[in-house]
Amino acid sequence: MEIRETIEESADPQALKHIKAQVQEKYEERARAFALAFENRNAEEALSSIQKMAYYKRAIEEIVKKQ
Repeated sequence: MEIRETIEESADPQALKHIKAQVQEKYEERARAFALAFENRNAEEALSSIQKMAYYKRAIEEIVKKQ
């Protein structure tokens, strides 16, 4: 949960922008992993990817609220 703690502690708009870019990149990586897992019918990996995507989406929403 360190990403959300970092967001919470950060007040600098530039730092938040940088964190948001990193989180969005991780979200997109998980989206690609989900697509691949779904294509390969790997339910466990697909579920894991969706859970991580939800975490990253909430982190992005927190950043948007702080900006």
